[in-house]
Amino acid sequence: MHDADNLKKRIDKVRKSYAIAVKGQAFPSTPSHAINGTSPRVTVIEASSWAMANCFKIEKLARRWRKSWYIDERIAKKIQTNQVCQKHKVKMYPDGQQRSVHAYKNYLWSDDEV
Repeated sequence: MHDADNLKKRIDKVRKSYAIAVKGQAFPSTPSHAINGTSPRVTVIEASSWAMANCFKIEKLARRWRKSWYIDERIAKKIQTNQVCQKHKVKMYPDGQQRSVHAYKNYLWSDDEV
């Protein structure tokens, strides 16, 4: 998450943005031999289709909340930040169970916290 927060800071220098992070399980897993030999310009991203769908659900609600970061509680509980968050309940796929989304107004870490 530190790398994602730093990337967001760089993007915000060009244009203000917001970020969404949702935990999911990538399937099917990319075999390691499929990644070997790829160009250094290629970044292989494994993503869960459910997590991606949940990002779109959060994005629809985020228009009202107007925050900088939206993080699934399953990720938020593992990070340590001094930032205060607002928690919002969102029904997540695939089972429709509500999970908290932690909404942060600012970056997760200031440069001196990293």
